[in-house]
Amino acid sequence: LYGYFLDETLEHGERVGLALLNAAKNIEIRFSEKLLPETSFETKYGTSFYTPSEGLRFDLDNIEKLAEEFPEHKETLKEYIEKIKIFRSKSQRLNCELTDALDRSGAEWGGGWGGHSNPDYGRIVNFGTEYIRSVIAENRVKYPDEDWFYRSCSYTLDAIDIIGERYREEALEKAEKCENADDKAFLIRVAKAFESVPKKPAYDFTSAMCSFMLIFALDGSDSPGRFDQYMYPAYTKTENKAEVTDLLDRLWEYFHSHRSWNLCISGSDENWKDESNELTYEILAMVRKKGYNTPNLTCRVHKNTPEKLWNAIAETLAIGTGLPALYNDDVVCTAIEKIGITPED
Repeated sequence: LYGYFLDETLEHGERVGLALLNAAKNIEIRFSEKLLPETSFETKYGTSFYTPSEGLRFDLDNIEKLAEEFPEHKETLKEYIEKIKIFRSKSQRLNCELTDALDRSGAEWGGGWGGHSNPDYGRIVNFGTEYIRSVIAENRVKYPDEDWFYRSCSYTLDAIDIIGERYREEALEKAEKCENADDKAFLIRVAKAFESVPKKPAYDFTSAMCSFMLIFALDGSDSPGRFDQYMYPAYTKTENKAEVTDLLDRLWEYFHSHRSWNLCISGSDENWKDESNELTYEILAMVRKKGYNTPNLTCRVHKNTPEKLWNAIAETLAIGTGLPALYNDDVVCTAIEKIGITPED
């Protein structure tokens, strides 16, 4: 709330960036049961919440309760409430107009929000926020009229870096109090990872998992996307593959408890070269081991899918969860290219 209403003359996007930056300093830092980062952009009193798929939301009921609980801030909070009501009325009018249009067209939307999101996790995992800052710096010179947008991106990166540093501190604190030797060692590994990520590229699978989970949880634990592709560079840097299996086990428990959505494996590149790798098979093995129907596992197949992968797919389907769902690149990619999307994309 404070960050968003700090300067009302700013563009909405920049105000959202400031809201996230303010929230990063105050949101609860916590670990899942399996000791993976699971913090979301939800404020302590539930007054506001943010994910890329849903945007910034304010809960008027909780803000009103907060005003009663903290009378010293009552007048300021009342001002916020009146401003939010204006936003809400505009949003409701827009939703009504959209609903009318959809009714007339015969179209139907099954969700109550903007839809699932699939951010570019690989950019954070394999390049880090410092790299993204260099991209921002280049574009600020090219597009000076859009500087408000680049400022908002910079505030968001500041927020991510702050959360990473807070996780490092929290992991060390938890490790100091931890009596279980294995958990203690894992937390120390996590703390070491957060000395580097999310600012710098991941250097092994633990640091890649920390970087991924930081963004994934902030995004509402929605869709991991092409996990075997963007996590593979870190996989190749990890000598002890038992570490990978342990982290995937922890992650699948997290996916299951949070009903995470779609994770995609394999696929083809623009020259129909198969993109499956060792991590693809590790994921299929984990799905067989767990027997969960979450997350939705999809596998992209095509004319050059190797027999080894077909066999692993068959073994996984045979356990009865209906996973992985198979999507045919030969049909889907060709159809998408016909509407102008390049083969590289």
